[in-house]
Formats: sequence, C-alpha cells, structure tokens
Amino acid sequence: MTIQYSSAASAARRRSGAFAAFAAATVCVWSAAGCASNARLSAVESRVSDIERGRQGVKEAMDLEQKRLERLHAQVEESSGYLRKNGAKISADLDRLRDNVRKFTGTVEELSHQLAALASASGVHQTALLSLQQRLDSLVADLRDRAGITVLALPHDLPEHADDWVKLANERHAAGESRVAEAVAKECQKRFLGTSQAGECGLVRADIAFEEQRFGEATEILQSVHDSLEGRPVPVVGEALLGIARVLEAQGHCKRANEVYKYLRSELKKLPQASKATERLRSQGGRCKEGVPVVPEVKPAPASAPGAAPEAGGLAPAAGARDDAPTSDDAGPAVAAPPPQREVAPSNSESVAPAPTPPDGGKDATAGGSARP
Repeated sequence: MTIQYSSAASAARRRSGAFAAFAAATVCVWSAAGCASNARLSAVESRVSDIERGRQGVKEAMDLEQKRLERLHAQVEESSGYLRKNGAKISADLDRLRDNVRKFTGTVEELSHQLAALASASGVHQTALLSLQQRLDSLVADLRDRAGITVLALPHDLPEHADDWVKLANERHAAGESRVAEAVAKECQKRFLGTSQAGECGLVRADIAFEEQRFGEATEILQSVHDSLEGRPVPVVGEALLGIARVLEAQGHCKRANEVYKYLRSELKKLPQASKATERLRSQGGRCKEGVPVVPEVKPAPASAPGAAPEAGGLAPAAGARDDAPTSDDAGPAVAAPPPQREVAPSNSESVAPAPTPPDGGKDATAGGSARP
C-alpha cells in the first residue's frame, strides 16, 4: 500500500508538477500577451494624441483662414462700394462734360459764322480802302506829274547824307513805290548836284522812266548824269552809258546802241562797265533787231504801296513828248558825235498818270551840238 501510495503520490506529484508547469506556461503566455497589448495600446494612444494635436492645428488654421477670408470679404465689399460710388460720380462728370462739349461746339460754330461775316465785311472795307488809296495815289501822281509838285510824294523822314538818299530811292523803287522813289531821286539830284550820289539817283529816275516806257525822258536823265559828271571815268557814268544803250535797244536802234557800247569800251575802258559793253556787243545779235522795238517788262507795283499809281491797262507817254516830235531815225548816234536826240515814247490811249514835263520842255537832251554821249 505504501508503494501504491508512493506511486500514487508520485503520480500525483507528477500530475501536480505538470499542472504547475502548464499553469506556469499559461501564466507566461498570458503575461506575454498582456505585455504586447500594453505596447500597442501605448502606440495607439500616442497616434491618437498626434492626430488630436494635428486636428487641433488644422482647426486653428481653419479659424485663421476663415477670419482672413472674412477680412478680405469686408475689404472687397468696401472697395466695391467705393467703386460704385466713384463710378456714379465719374458717369455724372462725363455727362456734364458731354453737355459742355455740345455747348462749346455750338458756341464755336456761332463764333465761326460771326468771324466769317466779319471777314466778309472786312474784305469789303479793305477793298473800299484800297480803292480809295489808289484814287488818292492817282490824284497825288496826277498833281505831281501835271504841276511838278514832287514834294507831295516825298516821305517825311528824309535823310541827311547823300548815300542815304540813294539808299532810300533804291528801297522805294524796289518796293514798287515809283512815285516816291522818283521824287526822292529828283530831290537828291537837286541837293547833291555834280556828285556821284546824284548820278546814282538819276539812274533810279531813268530806270523808272524806262519801265514806264518814257524812253525820251530816260535818255534825257541818263545824258544829264553823264554831263553833270563831265564824262569822267567813274562807275556811275559807265552805268549811264549802258542805260542809254539799253533804251536804244528797246526802241530797236541797235546800230546806235552799238556805237554807245564801242564808245564806252574805247573811251572808258578802265571801268568795269567797259567789260559789260563788250559782252553786250557780242550778244546783241540775239537780243536786238534793227527797227524792232522791244517793250520792257514793267515791274508791277504792290497794290498797297503808298504813292504808287494804279495800273489802268497802259503806260502814259512822257509829258511834253509830241506825236509829231522828231523820231530817233533823224538823230545821230548817242556817242562819239553827233549826240542822240530825245526819243519819244509811243502814245497810248490809256495811261496810269501823266508823266512830268522834262526841265527843257521836251527838247533833245543833248541839244546844242554836244559831242559827248
């Protein structure tokens, strides 16, 4: 029994040991499982905490963005209101501007019509004044030419020196104020008789007479320039001789003009006008034909020029020049004996103003048998 009990006890002990071992193993397994669950739980809790913190951050960011969007919305609303207000104001200003433009356009058109009417009236008045000025100029020229009242055509501010007189005469002649230029030149000849300046003034008078086809008077003036300086070899004498030749060529007296050129070239060969005489001799064939007059081109005077006689379709012959006066065909050559006779301008039924009577009453410029040109 003891052996059985021992065996039973051994078996029991063995069973108890096995159970204990099993229990211990079970406990160990349970313990291991519990350890694993705690670690996972801690990890999950940590992840949950991170998610919570992230969610909180996102919520705070969303709140900030919402506030920013609310501020932006308020600013947009404020700007929209400002734009609407200013847009309405600008639209009203544009409407007023359009109204002002329409008013100004009407005013401008009205002023344009008024200016056109004023311009038309001014043109009529200007025409009337111009006509009156021309009539006054014609009257002054007529008085001057008929009665020899040259003082009427003289300007007020007359110079003192002879050179200034020459300059004034040339300026007035260039401006088309023929009557004033002729009056100045004539007074210059009186004041400075026997000087080169008086001779230059005589050239101005001769040019005016030539342009107006008063050939006889032009020749007479040029001859007086030559005689007043006693044919000395000075430029103004050379110009006077060239002028005489030009007058002769205009009347178709080419041979007599040749004699003047030859005289100038031989007797006054030191003057520069002698070279001009030589050139004109060479070119005379194409410029002058014997017996064929060439009417000089008359420079038109400005309509507003004071003292200028108005054109009336023709030029008057020289006063004192008669239709029955001796023609240049009966006269001798202009130079180197016999002296030229005064040429008579062809008469014209229409005239600008009667030409002044020459000092010698229409006689030849070289009457008396002078052998000088």
